[in-house]
Amino acid sequence: MRNTIQNQPEQIIQNKLSAIQRRMRIERIFQNLAAFNLWGLLIVGLLLVANRFFPLPIPIGLAIALPIVVASAIAVGLVLLGKVDPFEVARFVDQRLNLKERLGTALEAMRRRNAGDFAILQVRDAARAVQGILPATVVSYTVPRTLKWLPIPMLLVGLSFFVPRMYEIVPPPNPSEQEAIHDAAARLEGAVSGLDETELSKQVEETVKTLRNKRTGVQTAQEKLSKLREEVQAQKNQLAENELDQAVETISKLSEISNLLGGANTAEIASELQELADQMAGLTEAQRTELDALLRQLAERLGGNPAAKNLVDQLNEIETEGVSPEMLAKIARSILEIDQQAKDIAQLEDILEEIKTSRKNIGLAGIEMARKTGGVAGSDGGPGEESETGEARGTQIEAMYLETQPTEALQLRGATSDSEEFATASTQEAPGGEEEPTYMPHREAYLNAKQAYAEAIERDRIPVRYRQRVKDYLDAIAETSK
Repeated sequence: MRNTIQNQPEQIIQNKLSAIQRRMRIERIFQNLAAFNLWGLLIVGLLLVANRFFPLPIPIGLAIALPIVVASAIAVGLVLLGKVDPFEVARFVDQRLNLKERLGTALEAMRRRNAGDFAILQVRDAARAVQGILPATVVSYTVPRTLKWLPIPMLLVGLSFFVPRMYEIVPPPNPSEQEAIHDAAARLEGAVSGLDETELSKQVEETVKTLRNKRTGVQTAQEKLSKLREEVQAQKNQLAENELDQAVETISKLSEISNLLGGANTAEIASELQELADQMAGLTEAQRTELDALLRQLAERLGGNPAAKNLVDQLNEIETEGVSPEMLAKIARSILEIDQQAKDIAQLEDILEEIKTSRKNIGLAGIEMARKTGGVAGSDGGPGEESETGEARGTQIEAMYLETQPTEALQLRGATSDSEEFATASTQEAPGGEEEPTYMPHREAYLNAKQAYAEAIERDRIPVRYRQRVKDYLDAIAETSK
């Protein structure tokens, strides 16, 4: 009975402290949310202002939500992970209600399990003191002080709406262009399917990954393909293409002048030489003599060819060392190296061709889509149709007025059949349509358009975001007119 009576004051104290502790946690969450979200809003404001000067690498919605979510998570996490000691709560209540450490002393006696009469009286006295206390009177929810700084981030957010955008937003690729970009990625994958793990293969994989990204636009795709083309061309230039072709052709003709070799290409001949090296002990004297003469003749034919320098050096050693199995095996390996270099050149040419085709298809996809939607002039030279809003649909290319004679209008007419040697273009007087128009070759009209494009670039009359696309259009038109 005595224990029951004794536990009642202890239960009262513990319940009150728990209620006050929960309220303190909630108050700290409110204060932390206000403080951390203030910094989050400040970051959002800075990002919105920065977005007016340069495009952010992440979507604007994510740039707004991420700082707020992270700030809120940190604010709540710090409170939940932090432990509030009941003694701190008791001392806070004593100080707040001026209880002269009665609650703290009683809690310490409860912790020590002190069953003395004086301790019991202390606990009962503290229980009577806190029994009628409301947690709201001890910990009241207050407006966070940091809210007074809220106008600063809000001012930045509002300022971002009045700062003009310092760059142009590149329109997303239309469905035809998107399909052409994905087709370019598939073409590159097919072209390098058998390529060894080299620096070039890594660059191709990176380009394919970029092309498969749904956010990749036409300009980015063309830039990536152009950069890859330069890398492939540079690597191809390091190989002596003509000399390699001559070396491969010379080696392949060995079977025509020898009965020992019957291979039709360098790989087969290298394999046969390796077999002869393994069977050198079983060769007759006549076969050895024929093999020696054949290799000397090959050295004479390949002399001065830089692509076969290592092979020629090994062949020249025959004069001093003679034909041995080891020497024949080295010659076979050198021939295989030449064969591999020739295959590398062929594969590089395939990659270059795929890049060229892909760039042309991407450029033509924009032209075709623009013709269907009225984004550019039709094939008859007339202007494209406009949408209901008055803006040209399709690629959304702004009109560019070139500085030509005011009375002249250039009209390009496509070839009507494959048998035509060239298409024609006419320049005719705008006001007087009675005179017969004069025609010029398509090539001359294309050069005039290219010169006008260069002058427009020099005078900064074409927006930056459209320069690469117009250039690709001109290149594509030049390819189709060949």
